[in-house]
Amino acid sequence: IHAGFVNGPDYYDRLKVLTGGTMLNDGYLATCENRRILIIDDNLAIHEDFRKILADSTDSAHLDEAEASLFDEAPVPAYGKSFEVSFADQGQKGAHMVEQAVADKVPYALAFVDMRMPPGWDGLQTIEQIWKTDSSIQVVICTAFSDNPWREIAARLGRTDRLLILRKPFDAVEVEQLAAALTCKWELARRAELRMDGINALINLRAKELLHSKARPKEDIATRTLALSNHIEQVQQLNEKAQHFVEELRQAINTADRAN
Repeated sequence: IHAGFVNGPDYYDRLKVLTGGTMLNDGYLATCENRRILIIDDNLAIHEDFRKILADSTDSAHLDEAEASLFDEAPVPAYGKSFEVSFADQGQKGAHMVEQAVADKVPYALAFVDMRMPPGWDGLQTIEQIWKTDSSIQVVICTAFSDNPWREIAARLGRTDRLLILRKPFDAVEVEQLAAALTCKWELARRAELRMDGINALINLRAKELLHSKARPKEDIATRTLALSNHIEQVQQLNEKAQHFVEELRQAINTADRAN
């Protein structure tokens, strides 16, 4: 997937120069490896479940490799990479963490948000506040209840491709697949955004070059016109002097004729 979005190793360096580096968030867009996920749930046991699924895959892979080596078997390739997971037990705290991450230029790619988190914000209000700060973050609503039908959710949050629903109790594979797919979606969207900024910068640069190239012939014409005008003025002055000399010569000849 990544190969189709990169035009050589210096592509992002060129775009960084053209865009002033504003789209490169401390390496996340340059390497396309933002695997930062935020879990917002008031149940600490749920935090631990997500940690085991998303943050411990590296340790599990090491155990699998050790087991395969012990029994002289080929290790099973690990699915994906370990994610960088953060946790909040209330919606307000989660929204603040998203805001701080954006300010620090290390945004979250994905948030899993519980629907009910008494006594604070519910999931919908939490997502509304998060999207006011970071409209790019992907969101999965986690709920064990059916009291928020999709129509109500769509009415509150709008029909958007940044939102999915995950029913509790969830399966570990579902969570891992959602995390892998949605963080990748976030990355590709940012790459596309960066690519468009780069293209626009190149277009603007080319437009300036064309305007400059068109201005140069005008400058050359103006210079030549001024030189020609000066030359014409000099010729006119010489012509006036010649006419004056001819007139003096004619008068001198007439005077000589009368004297004879």
